[in-house]
Amino acid sequence: VAKDDTIGPCLYINSSTGLGKSHLTHAVAHQVFAHSPMTRLHYVTAKQFAAEMVRGIKTNTMDNFKSKYLEHCDILLVEDVHSLTGKKKTQEELNEVLAALIKSGKRAIITSKSAPRDLVGIDNEFRSRMTSGLVTSIQAPDVATRIRIVEKKAVQQQLSLDEELVSYLANHIRGDVRQIESALLAIRA
Repeated sequence: VAKDDTIGPCLYINSSTGLGKSHLTHAVAHQVFAHSPMTRLHYVTAKQFAAEMVRGIKTNTMDNFKSKYLEHCDILLVEDVHSLTGKKKTQEELNEVLAALIKSGKRAIITSKSAPRDLVGIDNEFRSRMTSGLVTSIQAPDVATRIRIVEKKAVQQQLSLDEELVSYLANHIRGDVRQIESALLAIRA
């Protein structure tokens, strides 16, 4: 997440469950810390952000809450922003944080199960801010990719599968990677 003006200040990643959004954002966090360990990175789910905000309101510590994100954050990673549907106050607060980060040249990565245009109950200004940079989707893997996933996961599970079984699994398990892992665990058991 180095300064790259082709991406913009905000990266929005969407995909169905189990296709690697969290894996990708964890990899970004590890990469950032490996190359720049002093980076002030905050990694939260949208629900955690909302709960933290509510706690700040209830305990009269909103100044601390705002300071954490506005003054002590270089990169913000927010997972599952779709869970903020209908939570107007939380959307406003996160929008304010994103605006401040972007204005000061900081970065944000946001994930969701839906494309921005498909998010129902999300404020238009917030939607616009989230999509101020690169918006990208992770698609379900094709058969060739599923074959490689089955092979790799089988090795991790210490399973020796013949080519025919690998092909069968890859062609019949079309869901997310977790379903492939589950099938291999069942075979191993």
